[in-house]
Amino acid sequence: MAKLMRKMLLLARIESVAGTDSVPTAAAHAMLVRSTQPELITAEYVDRANIKPYFGNNSQLAAGIHREITFEMEIAGAGTAGGTPAFDCLLRACAFAASTPGGSPGEKQYRPVSDNIETVTLYAYLDGIRWKMLGCVGNVSMAFNAKGIPVFSFRFVGEYQAGADVALPSDADYSDFVAPVTVGKVWTPTFSIHGNTACMSSLSLDMANNAIYRDLVGCGGPLITDRKPTGTAVFELPSIATYAWDEAIKNSTVGALNFVHGRTAGNIVQIQCPAVTCNNASITDQDGIAMLSLGLSIQPLTGNDEIVITFS
Repeated sequence: MAKLMRKMLLLARIESVAGTDSVPTAAAHAMLVRSTQPELITAEYVDRANIKPYFGNNSQLAAGIHREITFEMEIAGAGTAGGTPAFDCLLRACAFAASTPGGSPGEKQYRPVSDNIETVTLYAYLDGIRWKMLGCVGNVSMAFNAKGIPVFSFRFVGEYQAGADVALPSDADYSDFVAPVTVGKVWTPTFSIHGNTACMSSLSLDMANNAIYRDLVGCGGPLITDRKPTGTAVFELPSIATYAWDEAIKNSTVGALNFVHGRTAGNIVQIQCPAVTCNNASITDQDGIAMLSLGLSIQPLTGNDEIVITFS
């Protein structure tokens, strides 16, 4: 029987022990995602390279067997100021840690970490098939495009488990997910870069975690070995008197980026990058208006502070 792509479900739950199934349930751990793309199996294929007295392929052996999945998720708040967003476990498995800054009950803040990165168990269902992924870690990027819904894009790497024929759970609960608001003048009050406010068309940020699967004798598994966050910002080209971007790029000037999306408590997302240099500038035409596109190199100040995401 044909499998319907529309009938998909993703569950995620933090593991108390890395690589040990945390047994997520649809009632408590369903993720409201879109553009889900599970992989049947991920591996490297080693050619046996035997010599024979005739043409043709040699057989191949699979190595480094694991599984990967990519998906998108709407960016929104937790529903209450300082609450935990429904996608908390996914950010933590992308090398973030949650905290309440300054003891403020009205904010939940996520900062990157370089040690003790948490892992998640993922269950991916597709119309009667279930694939498990254990010990998952991943990467996340963010996109805020004017007149669009802001989204996270996730890629996770996990331990391979054989697929199974399992009926789709009927009790998936998405009530903890808050409806997003669109990016634009009404709902996005703040965008500034190097201390200058600007009319922004788009902002994208990528944590660029090096999430890999390592396969050695006696050890291995999914892990994150580095990150080099990057981004792109597109906004109206200002006058030289306002800010000389050509000089800023030439001099590798370091400045902050501040972005706030949402105006209602419980659905406000703020992104702060304290040390950003710019590169790869280009000028484009949008509605007859000159737009400046800047590549962003996002750096830490004292460590594990290059991108801070706050939900309030």
